[in-house]
Amino acid sequence: MDDFEGYTIGITGTNGKTTSKDMIYHILSKSGYRACKTEGNFNTSIGVPLSIFSFSDSADYYVLELGANQAGDIKHLSSMIKPNCAIVTNISDAHLDGFGSFDNIIKEKTSIFDYSDIGFYRSQINIDYSNPKVKLLSDSLENFHYPERLNSMFDKNRVLLANAFTVYHACNAIMDISIHDFFTLIEDFSLPKGRGQVHLLNNNIKMIDDTYNANPESVKAAIDNLVKYDNEGRKIFVFGDMKELGSDQIRFHKEIGDYCSEKIDIIMCYGDLAKNTINRSNKIPIQLHFDTKKSLSEELCNAMQANDVILLKGSRSMKLDLIIEDIINYVK
Repeated sequence: MDDFEGYTIGITGTNGKTTSKDMIYHILSKSGYRACKTEGNFNTSIGVPLSIFSFSDSADYYVLELGANQAGDIKHLSSMIKPNCAIVTNISDAHLDGFGSFDNIIKEKTSIFDYSDIGFYRSQINIDYSNPKVKLLSDSLENFHYPERLNSMFDKNRVLLANAFTVYHACNAIMDISIHDFFTLIEDFSLPKGRGQVHLLNNNIKMIDDTYNANPESVKAAIDNLVKYDNEGRKIFVFGDMKELGSDQIRFHKEIGDYCSEKIDIIMCYGDLAKNTINRSNKIPIQLHFDTKKSLSEELCNAMQANDVILLKGSRSMKLDLIIEDIINYVK
């Protein structure tokens, strides 16, 4: 990093890191700047240095995603890159096996601000955090009005809107961009794979691919988005285990069962932990658990009806994206 004379942006958080990173890179590139970004999930203590070594020293901006699954990861990466601008997308329960407690997650994620010039954090929880160079974005999203032409991107996806809200404030500080120009530049932005893309299938069936990863907060947000599809067909939730939640993993899976009860029509679960979700979803008309992805795919293909909206959500290791491939091939 010593040879780089440009501007460095570091992004961390529980959810939304990759989407926010790609959105910032998209805005910078379309604005005529030379930018480099970490690819895929190269956000570890090994992946970030490898990414930097591949970057051009003549770039104007480095956009770096920083991930963590244990205490000290963000502090180490932040001390290495010393970001001019730091962004924490949000903080919630995830990787509790490595962190031990939610308080430790807060300390770890916000440690990026110790090495940055300015910072932005959209606080969704009340934390005792005061740092004069950090702007806590507690403003209501209701005042963040997007143009009607972007309905296909933001409609029903409050998580994506929250990411855009944070990205806008950061970009405004970095390059003094207007809200009008911001929305114009992201008009052709495409979501990274597995982060909420909506596939429109035959018979007006909508399939929401949110399979990249899962933790309690992101699952609840995805359910909320599913419920917002009013005047459509049935709401079907395909749910896989949430991993790395520590000793409370059973409780978290039960909470998902409680949360989606009376909101959806069919729940299809895959994984040992997801059995706890089924046990708490008795107010859902159809509840099914599967031991294999193949049997789940077959049942889902047979069950689909016109106008259904199907959400698939689970931890990356559950590989629910393979079910999406099966469904797409089935309807061809």
